[in-house]
Amino acid sequence: MPKTKQHRSKGSTATGKWSDTNIAGSIYFTISYNEELADKGFVKLKVGISNCDEVAALKHAQSGTTYSGEHYVVLACVPVDENTYIPTLTGKDKKRCELGGVLEMEQYLHGVFGGYFDKGRGKIGSKKIYPFMKCIHKTSRLTGQLQQCGQEWFYVPIEMIDLIQQAEQKGIEVGGDLWNICPQVARCIYFAPAYDQVPSFAKERQVKIDGTWKVNTQKVLPYKKPTSNDRAKRNKGMIEQDLWAVRSYSRAYM
Repeated sequence: MPKTKQHRSKGSTATGKWSDTNIAGSIYFTISYNEELADKGFVKLKVGISNCDEVAALKHAQSGTTYSGEHYVVLACVPVDENTYIPTLTGKDKKRCELGGVLEMEQYLHGVFGGYFDKGRGKIGSKKIYPFMKCIHKTSRLTGQLQQCGQEWFYVPIEMIDLIQQAEQKGIEVGGDLWNICPQVARCIYFAPAYDQVPSFAKERQVKIDGTWKVNTQKVLPYKKPTSNDRAKRNKGMIEQDLWAVRSYSRAYM
């Protein structure tokens, strides 16, 4: 069993909210389809996260502060376990992995997209769309200002729709042309464990919050004022149980 990092809380630049580090959660892939954009070979994609199980995460994935009333489709929603080996994108040894959870996976994929954008010689503020460009990097033709979208939204090749759907359905060819458009996303989805395999998502832990039965993988913090949402979070015993539980799957799939 690998050593876990000391628990800390960290602000997600993608969500603008606080989230525990190195915990299990759901990562989802939502598209905003537009015919005009599709004709240019692109689709808007959001890579976002939730600290809840699948049902609650899917509900969360269809709305949010960065949504603008367009038509959204959730293509995939998969779990990420704690202490998953996630590659680093900085430092001398870029092949090194660090242990992380759903927040770290999200930040890794956002970083991967940024790398593809730079590799394609993308230009911030350009009226032209570049592959894997953040939506906020494109200047609006109407206002002349940088578009205001959440940090999680990207212009990606339209083939990413097939990649995500086929990876989720296990029908994609591993290492094939479609896979290689963005193998990091393909691996995140294709090799993800099933929800009922991840200890933190045990169904007996579900609590009904705001009409939805869910598990919240965040840690109950004893020094903070208790809230009604704490009923769905993990207590000290659950955290220890999840840490040492034997897994039937590898967490070194990225």
